[in-house]
Amino acid sequence: MWDDEDHTDFSFSVSFKGPAEIERERAVELSKKRPSLLRPEDVFDVVDAGLELQIFIPEAIRLIESGCYIDFVDPYKDAYSILDAHAAYFSKNPSQKKRYEKLKLWRKNRGNCISPKTGRARKSYSSEACANDAVRCMADSYGQQVAVQCDFCGEWHLTPASRHTPSKICGYCTDGDGNSKQLYFSREGAMKRAKIIANERGLHLELYRCPHEDGWHLTKG
Repeated sequence: MWDDEDHTDFSFSVSFKGPAEIERERAVELSKKRPSLLRPEDVFDVVDAGLELQIFIPEAIRLIESGCYIDFVDPYKDAYSILDAHAAYFSKNPSQKKRYEKLKLWRKNRGNCISPKTGRARKSYSSEACANDAVRCMADSYGQQVAVQCDFCGEWHLTPASRHTPSKICGYCTDGDGNSKQLYFSREGAMKRAKIIANERGLHLELYRCPHEDGWHLTKG
């Protein structure tokens, strides 16, 4: 006897993934790879998803420091907005926070760097390579110049080699007004800067070794 009743089960379920879920899964896969092997945009996608922050946030900061162009698909996001969302990470990682705060300061001051000598905006170059090209072009007209990255704006300026005294902002010491002191990398550089200040301002300064970092400071004594 044939069973004429159709017992075929045509029931099935279809699951559609939304864009957010797809992006999350993509970020998870990216987080399993070395950051150095990914595109800059992929590194920030992983950070944006909050994955493997101990590995990917330092790489994201390095990308900003290098001046790398990052093509964000979402026009409402950029490198800083993505990193700003991870305050908890930075509170637990003070060394990375210090690096990031410096980058934010540079971003704020870019294009607004004023020469303390002339009171005018300083000519800036976006990269060391561009600054060195300018050094070569200006050698005949202005003498030997040196490209120096600015602690204030993060861009590159030119300074006469005769005035070049390599230094950076000290992360610990401050002057009488509470401003961070300049840390000179060598005793000779600090002495040279002291002589320049004495000749130009009539201010005689003394040298002393920084108690916190490897370098020298100037003081009124």
